[in-house]
Amino acid sequence: MLLIGVVTIIASCVPISFALPPCVCTRSFSPVCGSDGTTYNNQCMLDCAATKNPDLILARSGKCDTRVKRYEPLCPCNADHQPVCGTDGETYANECILDCQKQETNVEVKYQGPCKVKREEPICACTFDYSPVCGTDGQGQKTYSNQCELECIQRTQVAEFLHEGPCRNKREDIQVAPGPICICTTDLRPVCANNGLTYDNPCLFNCAKDSSTLEELHIEHEGICAPKPVVVGEGGPQCSCPKVQEPICASNGQTYSSECMMDCEAKDLTVVRDGPC
Repeated sequence: MLLIGVVTIIASCVPISFALPPCVCTRSFSPVCGSDGTTYNNQCMLDCAATKNPDLILARSGKCDTRVKRYEPLCPCNADHQPVCGTDGETYANECILDCQKQETNVEVKYQGPCKVKREEPICACTFDYSPVCGTDGQGQKTYSNQCELECIQRTQVAEFLHEGPCRNKREDIQVAPGPICICTTDLRPVCANNGLTYDNPCLFNCAKDSSTLEELHIEHEGICAPKPVVVGEGGPQCSCPKVQEPICASNGQTYSSECMMDCEAKDLTVVRDGPC
């Protein structure tokens, strides 16, 4: 007779917890700001942190503002990656996040897609050689130390090369003297007249001579007149002026080498305009 033993095996149910796969992210640095005010190296790192904190969402692309302790999720956005470029030069993960940023700034969408990275302008290095050239600077003529300096300016603004050497004159190409029509060039060949005034060139002297009340106005010598004290009135005190050439046109139609020279002539005269009459 066979005895058959029945063995009952009771299995105890032991709960088994299945661990989530590890959160693996690259080391790429594309910072994003979380709603907890923390800057994460990239979106993946933020998503990993969100597995432990379900309330954590993306606040904005870029680093968090250190002045803000916590980015309250008052403006919930999804994690859709549809980047837009803001007018502040920042790239936002999507337009919703940019709209959230409007609560703090006046940022607007500049264009769809990430912001283009501006290439740094190459450093413009020039030597200290002084080989002056004359060019423009957007406001008129300007003397540059050398050709290289002019070319550096041309990278950031409109500037043209005019001629080698320093700029000769910043006045208009043609000067018109008062009285009868008298047209002269701007050639700088100064002459000194017997009235103590310096004229930029003989032509301008002849123009002044035609309109002068001085009967025997003539050229004393070429070059700038030497400064001379002016005697005011018969036996009056001497009136000395600094050695400068800043010609002005006075209310009597005469050109004086400076305002001081005009005041020495007569106190009731006034300046009509800068430059010769």
